[in-house]
Amino acid sequence: MEATLPVLDRVVARYRRDVHTLADGASPEALQALEAHLGRRLPPDLRAFLAKHNGAALFRGALVLRSTSELAPAAATTSAVISFADGQNGVRWAWAMRGDRAVYGTFGADGLEPVYGSFVAWLEGEIGLLEARLVDPDESDALRMDLVPTDPVVAVRRARVLVRDGRPDDAAALLEDVVRRDPSDLAAWQLLGDALSVRDRVAAQQAWLMGFRKTTFPLPWPGAPCLSAELVVALSHSHQDEESWDRELERFLGEQVTDVTDARSHEVVVAAGLARARTLCRRGHRRSARDVLSTLLQRAHAWTFKSVPWDAVLELAQLEVGLGHHDDAEQLVRRVGKQAPPEARAASLLVLAEIAVMRQEPWAEDILDDAAAGPLDEPHRLQLSLLRVERAIRQQRVPDAVKAVEGIEKLARRVGLPRLEALATVARADVVRLQGRPHDALDLYRQALTGIGERDPEVRARILLRLADLAFDQQDPADGRDLSMQAAALFRSIELPVREAWAWLRVARGWSDRDPQRVRALCAAARERFVAADLAAGVAAVDSLLGDPGLSLAWHLERSSAQARARHDAQRGRPPYEPLDADRPERRLGAHRLAIAACDNAVVTALAREMDATARAVLVGRGRPTDPPVLRYLAAVDLVSGHPSYEAARVLLDHLLQHELDPVLSRGLQGAIARSPNAALVDGLLRCVERPSEHPPTAVAAAAELLGLRREPVALAPLLKLLTGPTSHVIRKAALGALGRIGNRSVVDQLLPALDDGRLAEAAALALLMLGDRRGVDFHGRALVERRGELAGSPGEIVGRYGGPDHLLLLIRGAEGDSERALGALQGLGLLGDVRGAATLLQALHHRERQVVEVASGALTILTGRMDDPTEPGVRARWHDWWELHQKDFAQGVRYRFGKPFDLQLLLDTMDDPDPYQRRTSYDELVITSGQSLPFDADGPVRVQLAHKRAWRRWFQVARGRFAAGRWVLDGRVIG
Repeated sequence: MEATLPVLDRVVARYRRDVHTLADGASPEALQALEAHLGRRLPPDLRAFLAKHNGAALFRGALVLRSTSELAPAAATTSAVISFADGQNGVRWAWAMRGDRAVYGTFGADGLEPVYGSFVAWLEGEIGLLEARLVDPDESDALRMDLVPTDPVVAVRRARVLVRDGRPDDAAALLEDVVRRDPSDLAAWQLLGDALSVRDRVAAQQAWLMGFRKTTFPLPWPGAPCLSAELVVALSHSHQDEESWDRELERFLGEQVTDVTDARSHEVVVAAGLARARTLCRRGHRRSARDVLSTLLQRAHAWTFKSVPWDAVLELAQLEVGLGHHDDAEQLVRRVGKQAPPEARAASLLVLAEIAVMRQEPWAEDILDDAAAGPLDEPHRLQLSLLRVERAIRQQRVPDAVKAVEGIEKLARRVGLPRLEALATVARADVVRLQGRPHDALDLYRQALTGIGERDPEVRARILLRLADLAFDQQDPADGRDLSMQAAALFRSIELPVREAWAWLRVARGWSDRDPQRVRALCAAARERFVAADLAAGVAAVDSLLGDPGLSLAWHLERSSAQARARHDAQRGRPPYEPLDADRPERRLGAHRLAIAACDNAVVTALAREMDATARAVLVGRGRPTDPPVLRYLAAVDLVSGHPSYEAARVLLDHLLQHELDPVLSRGLQGAIARSPNAALVDGLLRCVERPSEHPPTAVAAAAELLGLRREPVALAPLLKLLTGPTSHVIRKAALGALGRIGNRSVVDQLLPALDDGRLAEAAALALLMLGDRRGVDFHGRALVERRGELAGSPGEIVGRYGGPDHLLLLIRGAEGDSERALGALQGLGLLGDVRGAATLLQALHHRERQVVEVASGALTILTGRMDDPTEPGVRARWHDWWELHQKDFAQGVRYRFGKPFDLQLLLDTMDDPDPYQRRTSYDELVITSGQSLPFDADGPVRVQLAHKRAWRRWFQVARGRFAAGRWVLDGRVIG
C-alpha cells in the first residue's frame, strides 16, 4: 500500500485542505464483515487502502471512493462485479476477479469494461486525469498509458491503439510482454493474434489458440473479454491438423464450459459445437458429430442464458438425414418450423424437401415452393435449385429439369463454395444426360470430379456413381461395377448408409447377368440399410432388381399400417402430435403407394387377400380405428388405390359393392377410391349407378356418393336417372348429394320434386343450395310454420344457417316446446346470427328439459362466442348476467357468428378445425354462401388441404369487397 501513499500525500499537500476528504481507516472487523457480505475476499491493494482510509472524496467530490458500508454489487443480476468508487457524469468504478487477479474498470449496460489491472494503477491514473482535466476519451487513454505504462490492462488498451494506427509490430512487442507476465490474459492473447496476423499467420493462429484455451464459461463477470464466434470459425478453417483441433474443441466443450450466461458466450459455445461437428464430419465421423450436437442442444436447455441455437438444430437435422434417420430429422425440422425465425424456417424446409426428394415421396415440389417463398440466402437458393433438378430428373420431367438448371452454375460461381460449384456442374451434366447426350455429360462429370478432387468424399462418390451409370448405359458393366464399388467404399467411410445402399445396388446391377449369388448378397446388404431408414423406394428397387417387385409386400404393409396409425393420431391431435404432423406419415404412405404401383398385378392379388382377411377379422372384433386389423386393412386399401391396373380397380369396387364392411373400413375404402388416380374406377362406379338393380341399395348409394366426391361430370345423366327412377330413398338421397357436388346448375328443376318427399327434403335443399337455388330454404321455412313432422332433417337448422333476417319470426315461433323441430329451431336461431333471437334463447334456458337448455346454451355460444357448460349449476344466471353486460356490443341488422360479424373469413378459418366434421360443414357453407365451387378435401392429406385452402384464400383476397361483414349472403348475393 506504500505505493498509494505518495499519490495521496502529493495531492493533499498540493491543494487546499477542503479539496480532498479522507476518512479514517476501517477496522479489521469491518473489513471481515464486508468480505463476508460480498462473499469474496477484497483485492489486497484495495483492502490495504480501506484499512488506511475508509472512503474518500477527492477534488471536491469529482472522485468518491466508497467506504466499507457502501461497497456493493454493481447490479442485482451479478455479484461478481463490486462498485467501489464514483466518478464524474455518473461514471461507476467497479472491480472483478480474473482468476487470482483483480481488474478495475467502468460498469455500464454492457457490464464491466477493464481499464486498469490494479487499484494502485487506478488511483494514480484517475488522479492524474483529474489534475489534467482532460475530456476527450482518446486523450485520456493516451495519458493513462503515460501515467501507468507497466499496468497490463493499460498496456492492452495501448496495444489496441497501436494496431488501429497501423503499428502492429509495436503492439505485438507490447502484448508479448503482457502475456509473458500474465499468461491468463485472454484479451492480450486475442489482440496479439490480431497484431501478428499482418506478418506471421502461423504465430497469429498460435496466439488465438492460446486465447481459446484460456476461455472459460461462464465469464467471470458480465462484459468480460472472450473470443468471438467468428474467431472460432476462423481457427477451424485454418487449423491444419483436424484431429488435434478436434481434441481442442472437445476439451473446450467438456472442461471449459460449465454454464452460459449471456448472448456472446452462447454464440461462442455454439460456434465451437458446430466447428467440432463439422470437423468430425470432414473426417467421416457423422455419428460422433450427431452426438456432439445432440449433447450441445441438451446442455443448452440447462444454461442460464435461454436461447435455442437454431443453426445447431438445422445442422443436426442435416446429419440425421445423412445417417438415414429421417423421422428424427423431421422432428427437428418441425420444431424449427414452429419456433424459429423466418430465415431458419425457410432453411428447415430445404432439409424437409431433401428428405422428400431422397425418399421419392409426394409433395416435394410443394415443400420446395414453400421454401422458395422464404428469406433464403444465395447458398440456400442454390441448394433449392439443385433439389429441383434432382426431383425433375427422378420423375423424367425434362422441361422442368432444363428450367431448374438454368443459371445454376453462374449462381454457384457467385456463391464461391467448391462443394456447391461441383454439385452445380453435376446437375447440369445430369440434365444433359437426360437429354440424350452422354458424351457431353461425361465431360461435365469429369470436370466436376477434377474440381472437387479429394476435398469432399461425398461429392466425389456421387460423381463416381454418375460415371458408373454412364458405364452401364454404354454396356460396360465391369467399369460400372468398379466405379460403384469405389463410391460405396467412400460412402461407408463417411457414414452415409442410404447412399451406400444405392451404390451397392449399382454393383449388384453389374453382376446381375453373371453371378446371381453375389447379386443376392449385395441386395441383402442394400436392403438392410434401406429397411433401417424405412425407405420404401429403396426396398422396392432391391425387389425389382431381384425380379420380384412384390417380394417385400409384407414389409410395405407393416410400415404402411404404422404410418396409418401415426396419421390417425396426428389428425386428431393426440400427443405428441398436432394435425399438421400428419404430413410426415402421409408422405411416407405416398412413397409406399408409389413403390407398389410399380409392381405387376400379382401384388394386387396378394393385397386383395390381405383385405379379405382383415375385413373378416374386423367384423368379429370391435372395429376401433386404431385396432391392428383396421389399420392393416386401411393400409392395404391405400396401397391398392395407388396401383394403376384394372385389377386394382376391380378389387376396390368388389369390396365397395359386394362386401359387408365395418363402418370404419367402409369410410376408409370410400376415401381411398375418391382420391385414387385409377381411371378404371370411374367406369366401375358408372356401371353400378347405371344398373342399380344388380347391386344392393347401399352399394349403389356409395357409388353415387363417390362419383359426387370425385366431381365426375360424366355421371350427371345416370345420377339424374337414379333420382327419378324407381329406386330406394337411400339411393336417391346419395344421388342428390352427388348432383349438388358436381355443380352443374342445369339440373336444378329436376331436383325440385324431391322436396316433396320428407325423407329427401333436407338432401334436396342442400343440393339445391350447392347449385345456387334457395327454394329449398323457402320450403323448409314453410315446413317450420306448418309444423310438418314427417321431414327427416331439421328445418330449423337449414333455415337458420342459410336463411335471412326475414326468417327470424319463423324460427322464434318454431322454437316453442321441446320437440325435435323446436330444438332445431333453437339451433337455427344461433346460426341465423340475429341478436333479436337472443331473448328467445335466454328464455329457453329456463325450460325444465335438460336437452332444451343444452341446445339453447350452444346456440347462444354460436351467436356470441361465449362458452359455458350447461351441465354446471347456475348456467341461466351466468348467461343472463353476461348478456346484460355485453348486449350493447351487438347491433341489430348485423349477422353474428361466435361474437363477430359474420363473414367468409370466419368459414375459411373454421376449415382449419381439427374436427373433420367441422371442416366439411364449414366448406359446404362456404360453397353455398359464396357461390364458388373450388375443391376442398376435408379428410384428405394435409398438404392437399393446405393447397385447397390457399386457393380459397387467394380467391377471397380478390372477392373480399363483394362480401361485407355482418350481412346475410347466399350464392354470392346479399339476401338481408
